[in-house]
Parts: sequence; structure tokens; C-alpha cells
Amino acid sequence: MLVSMNETVNPTAADRSGQARLHRETEAMVREEAPLRFAVCAVNEAENDAAILVWGQEFPDGRVEVVPDLSRVRGSFRSVDSLLRRMRACGDHPLRLVRLDPERPPTTPGPL
Repeated sequence: MLVSMNETVNPTAADRSGQARLHRETEAMVREEAPLRFAVCAVNEAENDAAILVWGQEFPDGRVEVVPDLSRVRGSFRSVDSLLRRMRACGDHPLRLVRLDPERPPTTPGPL
């Protein structure tokens, strides 16, 4: 139902029920499709030091988006492995992948 900014709408109980269902379905979809967060760090064990090179998001289909922190690497990759291969080719320190979201949370559908 589309209304102008000047109209007042009193939704019926059916409208409110439909809106609540849509909100629940939207929230479930977002939880299911949310990317997993991670960082790739350079580790210098000789100096007992580490630095964050990039921040990333891994989507359910495996594709990865990264933004730089101390690295110039930015963009889209087919997988975490392809990102790490690229970064290993450009650096001289061992890399460590640190996942902030260790696993995809289970989806628990609410009443629809």
C-alpha cells in the first residue's frame, strides 16, 4: 500500500501481521546471507610482532571482499585461498588469517 506523506494510515490487523512476518523473514534472510568477518595479519615471530594487513568479508558463496589496513590490497576475490595466494606473493612475512566470526550461525526460523 503506497500513501503520500500527507495521508494518515491505520493499518488493519492483517496488514500489521503481514508487516511483522515480512520483518521476520527479512531478518532471517540477512542473518543467513551475512558475510563472515576476518583479518589477514603479517606475523614477524623474530620480533614478536604482528600487523593487520586487510579486513575482509567472506560471503556464503565463498567470494571475498577486502579493504586495506596496512596493505594496498583491495577488492574482490573468488575465495579466501585466492586472497592469501595473492598476498603471499606480495609479502615477505608469514600471514595469519584471523576469523572474527568462526562459523556461520545456524538459522533458526521463527514462526512465519
